[in-house]
Amino acid sequence: MTDEERLEKIAIKAFRKHWTKILRDLEKGKDTYANKLYRCFEADTSARQKILAKKFYGIDHANKMATLSKEAIKRNMSCYLPKAIEYTLSENEDEPREQEAFIEKLGSCEYVIIDSHQDTYWEEYEEDVGNVWVAEYPARVAYDDWYERSVGTTLYDCSTSVLMKSTGETFSKREGDWLKKSIQHNIDGNELSAFWWFQCEYIAKNKLWIRIHDFVIKEQYVEEFLREAEILSKNQLQEFVRQILEYQYEEKKIKTKLKVFNNYKTMEEQDLFVIMENFFWKNWEAEILSDYDIRMAENIMNRITGRKDRDYHT
Repeated sequence: MTDEERLEKIAIKAFRKHWTKILRDLEKGKDTYANKLYRCFEADTSARQKILAKKFYGIDHANKMATLSKEAIKRNMSCYLPKAIEYTLSENEDEPREQEAFIEKLGSCEYVIIDSHQDTYWEEYEEDVGNVWVAEYPARVAYDDWYERSVGTTLYDCSTSVLMKSTGETFSKREGDWLKKSIQHNIDGNELSAFWWFQCEYIAKNKLWIRIHDFVIKEQYVEEFLREAEILSKNQLQEFVRQILEYQYEEKKIKTKLKVFNNYKTMEEQDLFVIMENFFWKNWEAEILSDYDIRMAENIMNRITGRKDRDYHT
């Protein structure tokens, strides 16, 4: 038996054992899995996380997973198992117990994630290119979230991941939408001044590709924000200026700079836009406006236009 065959057999056995235990506990009335583990699910609110947890750890789903044939388990796990086996054989060479413990863990978590740092678009992503890191997600540690994997680290400025369910099942549209909101909620919740954005695309029905980009060249982020502001109508532009005049800035020097907008209600649209653009560029470059101020202004603009995503950032 090859190492690959050994670990595949371990994975299938562990998967079945895991779900058989959950089913047995649920049948005995020990309905604690969803309540204990709902925070492991990808959504932007606790209520939504609980919906996902109750479905995943519900008796119907547990019964479905526990009664899968060996062939069906292998087929379901095929979206990540070959890469996981390759990874652990490399990382834990000549340590069969470590290899088996790693493989057993993957089948009993909520998600499996494959991380790489391919700074490319999803159409060009190749699973077999470069070094990858395979892991359970989220890991049972204090900090393992999208922020810590991207903006919160100084090791790299682009994080590329493929997220899959440990069961290998497909993601519904709702699950995909909630994942996107979860990523934004998590990163902005940790650092609202960060210049970042992300893409999330289906590369298969059961695989979500996620690229999180931390803007090292901050000028690019500001430029893209101001380019998006060009779509504002005259009324929207005036409302935008009105709200940035009311915004509470930390830097006291900005009060004198805001005087350029004294006659904004009577200005021609193009003149007002040029003044607004110069206001942000010059004062941000002079460090009178902070990164946080830029992000808050951007949020104001997007509320006015009704845009929910900042996908004009590339």
